[in-house]
Amino acid sequence: MTTFGAGKWTIALWCCALACIAPDRASAQGRDRDKAAAEALFDEGRKLMAAGNYAAACPKLAASQALDAGVGTGLNLADCYEKLGKTASAWALFRETAAAARNAGSPERERVARQRAEALERQLSHLTIVAPTEAETIAITRDGARIDAAAIGSALPVDPGDYTIAASAPGKLPWSTTVRVAPASRVSLSVPLLEDEPQIAEQRTSELKAIEPRLTAASAPPSNTRKLIGIISSGAGVAALAVGGYFGLRAASAWSDATANCDPYPYCGEDGQRLANDAQRSGTVATIATVAGGVLLAGGLVLWLTAPGQARQNETALLVGPGSVQLRGTFQ
Repeated sequence: MTTFGAGKWTIALWCCALACIAPDRASAQGRDRDKAAAEALFDEGRKLMAAGNYAAACPKLAASQALDAGVGTGLNLADCYEKLGKTASAWALFRETAAAARNAGSPERERVARQRAEALERQLSHLTIVAPTEAETIAITRDGARIDAAAIGSALPVDPGDYTIAASAPGKLPWSTTVRVAPASRVSLSVPLLEDEPQIAEQRTSELKAIEPRLTAASAPPSNTRKLIGIISSGAGVAALAVGGYFGLRAASAWSDATANCDPYPYCGEDGQRLANDAQRSGTVATIATVAGGVLLAGGLVLWLTAPGQARQNETALLVGPGSVQLRGTFQ
């Protein structure tokens, strides 16, 4: 029985050993297959580059790099991107490959990668996305990918080409546009204030209309006080309308100056962008002041016109006639 028990333990140990070795062997086989596929894709990519077919070569090299990243593949892929006109992608990959070459102890390849990256810096295109400062919950995407809030307002290197910029926010109508970035250019695009969804706009209009009935509520003040409040409200309304008119003219002037610095809008330089932002801010102030002024003026007129007429003063008269004395009067 002792011998039989020892045999059982021996078999169990061998099973454990095989169970531990099997995953390692499977993992090694998987890595070997990835390397073989990466090598084949690399060779195909190199042949396509030699034939000048960079559009087909770059995806092959990118797939090879994804399967088995290497300094040589990275250099070839960056070179392919540069020849395809994707300057930002090439620049970023040359810098990444330079760091990989340093870690791999390959100073010559590191030097080449850094030199290529430095040469591309002068050819980079940049795109700046500017969001409205009033909108904190707005989500902005570039070709469907969300732009991090920290990147908003920064000039980011991008490959030349067309980009779809979209913006959305709760309770707002979505907005999108297409911007073209030329080689070695700097483009700035301003995202406008998003419009309210129809139901939100109707709700705000209803809230403004609700102000007038409250001004004419049953618990109205006495006639003289009511008229005084009406005068003050009307005066404030006129003042607010004047402010709205001033900022409206300022917005129009700023917008005219902004468009003169854009080619065309929204492709603006720094001065054009600053003037466009100023026009948007002035327009917002003008809208708010005009709406508030209209409400105050209307409310003041309602208070004045609906105030009850002032009671006639008590009148008395003493009439003296032959043989009689009469007292006449009107009392309320």
